[in-house]
Amino acid sequence: TKAPPKKYIQNNIQMADNKNQNRSRNRRKRQHSDDRNNKEHPAKKSFSPKYQPPSDAALALSASLKNLSSKKRLRETLNLYNDASNDDVRDSHHGSIVVDCCARCGAVEEGEKIIQNMKESGMQVSVQANTALLKGYAHSGQMAKGFELYASMCHSKERRKKPNVRTLNTLLRGCLWTAAAQSDSIVAGGIITGEEAWCMSVQQQKQKSAVMMQPDSSSYEYSITLLCQALWYEEAEKRIAQMKDALNNPTMNAYHQNDHHKNADNDEDNQNDTESVAVALASLARAYALLGKRKEASKNAQGALNAIDAMIISGKQHNQVDDVDSNNGKSRGAIAKGGKRAWKRQNKDASAGGDESRRHESNILFRHHRLSELKLEALSILELCQQPLATEESPRLLATFLMKRLLYFSGGGTTDISATRENDKDANQNQAEEKGKRLDPEFVRQNMITSLWWSFGLSAAVGRSYSSSAAALNMQSSREKNSKACGVLTKKDRIALREFTDDTKSVLSDDGHIDFCHVFSPITGSSTIASSDTIEKEKDQQKRPLNIELGAGSGDWIVSQARANPSQDYVSVELRADRVAQTFSKCLLNTSSGSNAPLENICCVGSECGSFLRERVHDKSVSTVFVNHPEPPTQTYGLDERDISSAISLVDDEPAHMLNSKTLISAAKCLKPDGQGKLIIVTDNRWYARLICSTLQKVMKIDSKLLAPLVFDKNDNFQIIETFPLFGEDGRRLSYGGGNIMLWEGKPSNAIGHVSSVEQTKANAGTSYFDRLWRTGAGTHAEVKKRFVIALRTYDEGIDRDGSESLLKFSRYQNKHAIINRSHPRNYAAGEEKKKKPNKKKSATKQQRRNERRLAKKKAMQESSTKNA
Repeated sequence: TKAPPKKYIQNNIQMADNKNQNRSRNRRKRQHSDDRNNKEHPAKKSFSPKYQPPSDAALALSASLKNLSSKKRLRETLNLYNDASNDDVRDSHHGSIVVDCCARCGAVEEGEKIIQNMKESGMQVSVQANTALLKGYAHSGQMAKGFELYASMCHSKERRKKPNVRTLNTLLRGCLWTAAAQSDSIVAGGIITGEEAWCMSVQQQKQKSAVMMQPDSSSYEYSITLLCQALWYEEAEKRIAQMKDALNNPTMNAYHQNDHHKNADNDEDNQNDTESVAVALASLARAYALLGKRKEASKNAQGALNAIDAMIISGKQHNQVDDVDSNNGKSRGAIAKGGKRAWKRQNKDASAGGDESRRHESNILFRHHRLSELKLEALSILELCQQPLATEESPRLLATFLMKRLLYFSGGGTTDISATRENDKDANQNQAEEKGKRLDPEFVRQNMITSLWWSFGLSAAVGRSYSSSAAALNMQSSREKNSKACGVLTKKDRIALREFTDDTKSVLSDDGHIDFCHVFSPITGSSTIASSDTIEKEKDQQKRPLNIELGAGSGDWIVSQARANPSQDYVSVELRADRVAQTFSKCLLNTSSGSNAPLENICCVGSECGSFLRERVHDKSVSTVFVNHPEPPTQTYGLDERDISSAISLVDDEPAHMLNSKTLISAAKCLKPDGQGKLIIVTDNRWYARLICSTLQKVMKIDSKLLAPLVFDKNDNFQIIETFPLFGEDGRRLSYGGGNIMLWEGKPSNAIGHVSSVEQTKANAGTSYFDRLWRTGAGTHAEVKKRFVIALRTYDEGIDRDGSESLLKFSRYQNKHAIINRSHPRNYAAGEEKKKKPNKKKSATKQQRRNERRLAKKKAMQESSTKNA
């Protein structure tokens, strides 16, 4: 285009000068008017409000609320906050603390009420309060509400209500925990909400009113992990490149090179960036390996190893990350402050005592352990890429495994408090509608495939072979329509997808329960089972033992058990979607015994454990329910007796955790009857084990014929350290199983169904994440070497009716082999009570004679010592 005429430019300059002169003239007039008014009325002169420090009462209330919130005492926190004596003290900061407590306790509805009351009373709802409420939505899996809140904060015109980077990270973590699913006719959660939030954050960066929205290393790590989990590797590559440019870390260009030792002199602020890049590259390597792209997988796995090595070298030079002695779990480096994302050196002495010193030392150990886990994963992917192909890697095979061996129902960060309620009388209309949808098989089938399509890579698996099948053309058009994350797969699309995977039958029956015989049926294209054995396996499928692990985590333990027991079927149940994806990848990327054939006797389930057992599993169908190292409600709940007793007596005071009474009852009903089913719980936290035993006491009061204690033989190397008496519905003491819930101490072995592989036994590596974590010594309340076991079986009418056989077995074990801590009032065997000395008052004559004998004895001892001297 031609340049504008010179005369036009001069006119514009003149107009701009005139405007500036007018503005200056008006500004001088206003200033003169203000000065005159101040002289005539000096008393009315206004000043800007000064900062008023909080009062002592406000500080005391904050300290009390924080203390109760850290212990997850929700009822006491709400009572203190709503107390009338605090009406003149209560402010928005106190409201933020209470909302955060509601989020941590899984009571997001209470947090919503607090926010609403703050608005009605005229309080300013700060970004901290909204972030705490968003945290509650993330933990409870309500990502539609979470994104609605985040969007309202982004669109707010007030700067103080704009979201910051912590708000963004909270939402992205929630997207990792909850996969994409249909909610109120829209798809929310997982990659859908994560990408929408990321686009909003990019828009916020361009606005001057949102300077705090610059994503940090954690933001990029969460976003890239979401992309890799959905197998969107091209978008993940672009996001990693953006991460390197944004963080401007000099070491990032050396990850795919061998000269990473040159960059070992980075400052300590680059440690977080380096760790996030290592996580991103490991996630990308896993995605490439699942898609059969071995060259790209090997390249990114090696890049992750280089990043970890560079971080360890740099950390040693800056005395941040030092070697950890695996024998005693002690670290000799500097102390971390603030946990994962605030890894900075501290000026005070690392040997300072107290809880803070222990917490800082645990942060170092946890970070060291996280790097070790990343290194193990990267090495396993490299080993996989070097092995010959055991099966024909095709998108059809990956899609079939996703459809049959990954079942996703719901997600979240922690167990919601509603899961601990024994009835739903107080449930509102929305909760009733959600429960109705959960029980509708057609809606559940649609939601399961929607989650697989968006969050677990089903779209990528199908998209790689569009040209190979005519049925996939329908899915291609559907994918193009849904590329903007606005639609749900229709019934026609789901039928076409099943035809693409050669599987026209759904794993969910019409009554809403899972057909495990169809789930574990042989998959076409897998060579782990010979064709001649296919028909035989289908006939014997109902005879195969079915084992379920609740809270499977990343799947280390259950994968090792499935490898050791190929004749049994295993189901891993985990709430967090990212851990479900990790377990599934370990099943497909199997590197045991030099073979990379997928494990076909594992099914990965994403769901809340209690609802899964009640709504998806048939009664009396499970051989064993395993629970390994369940997460306590908090690290401090249960340290005193009132916490234990409250879990027994009052339902409302039972803390929100996975093994609540409602879940334990559901697990007992799923087990095979007549003593064939077992419930095995292993933990390294004794006070939490005592809380579980107390919860089992309450369960037995509700129905005394659900479970019975399992007594071990002397050769099983378990010893009793504490017992909890059992009482029936009528209050009478139960006699079977010794009449006690027994807390055992010992190493998990074949006696409770734990099998360790030969490779792990030789390497002393352990079978799970916690086995390896024990050796670091991380954690305040966890034991490094001790394992506590709670073992029960189903009630057997023939054996447990009179209780004589079980009582005899328990008494023999107790007298010869067990060690019982009798200092606790509960720890007495069946029928045994604490014996009290009779209170007999001696006569005056006898007391006088006794005193005379004592005096004579004392006098004789003095004379003897005098002679010897």
